[in-house]
Amino acid sequence: MRSVPTILIEKNTLFREGLSKLLVGTAFRVTATVSSPEELRPGLSSELRPMLIILGLTDDDQSTEHNIRALRTRFTDSRLVVLADQYNASQIRAAFRQSANGYLTKTVSW
Repeated sequence: MRSVPTILIEKNTLFREGLSKLLVGTAFRVTATVSSPEELRPGLSSELRPMLIILGLTDDDQSTEHNIRALRTRFTDSRLVVLADQYNASQIRAAFRQSANGYLTKTVSW
């Protein structure tokens, strides 16, 4: 099975580490976990070469477009998926306007 180098960006440490542990043993190989895009040091782009970036967003996150734009600039070939607290139409529009590849919510309702 080919592994998918993955970066997790999520403010909530418990959620970030939990998701990282859930991905162990899958095709997704977590190469970095950080709480914000700014924590990814400049030289990291060439070292990691992530195929997937999972960007966690909160309901009050006002930096959606900025963060996606910055990640797209640094990791041009990576797939970028937004993982949001809940469905938010303005966040979805902002994410896809900045070329996110997907938008998922952290919760599932029955």
